[in-house]
Amino acid sequence: MELERVTRSYVLGSVQVTGVDDVSLRIEVPRFTVLSGPSGSGKTTLLNLIGCIDRPDTGRITVLGHDVGRLQDDALSDFRGQHVGTVFQTFNLLPVLSVYENVEYPLLLARVPAAERRERVMALLQEVGLADKRAHWPGQLSGGQRQRVAIARALVRNPALVLADEPTANLDSRTGEAIIGLMRRMQRDKRIAFIFSSHDPRVLAAADEVVHIQDGRITGQGLQQPREVAA
Repeated sequence: MELERVTRSYVLGSVQVTGVDDVSLRIEVPRFTVLSGPSGSGKTTLLNLIGCIDRPDTGRITVLGHDVGRLQDDALSDFRGQHVGTVFQTFNLLPVLSVYENVEYPLLLARVPAAERRERVMALLQEVGLADKRAHWPGQLSGGQRQRVAIARALVRNPALVLADEPTANLDSRTGEAIIGLMRRMQRDKRIAFIFSSHDPRVLAAADEVVHIQDGRITGQGLQQPREVAA
């Protein structure tokens, strides 16, 4: 994944705000990478650009060898659905669907056959420790369990890249630690890239690589020896 001199601004009320300012960045697959910086530094804007949720005002973005800025909206949406999974800090589960149905939903959109859907959903629910909760509604789960469902949903289409925006922000410290361990294990087992935005020191310590951002600019990038975290 590579950004070349990317800028993205947006309007907030009557003020134009620069979220990302002339950023050039390269991230190798399959690393566990954290975008770190204070609130308002541009982490989420940068994550949305990497995840093809947003487009830059200027510059070039290449994801998995594809120049995504050249893709039309429909093609960009198809690319994102096939190659990118997303884990939201607010979980974003559909309350009227069961745990099983929430994880299955991306496969329904992709028109995957029923037998294959069941095999993939149940395998992932088993991996995240929620096979016995498959018939529950999201409202019947704890925050940590809902985040596990969100992780399974993000992985169900076998993406090459998973993005997570502050994945531990709404979790207590013990649950957050378990979620970090789960994502670290899934990243290693499936050999995919995880890219997070976070200022949680526990997430930073578990990363292979930390990218520091402030005021929309990259202020540092470096590899490190990650702390081992139990799932």
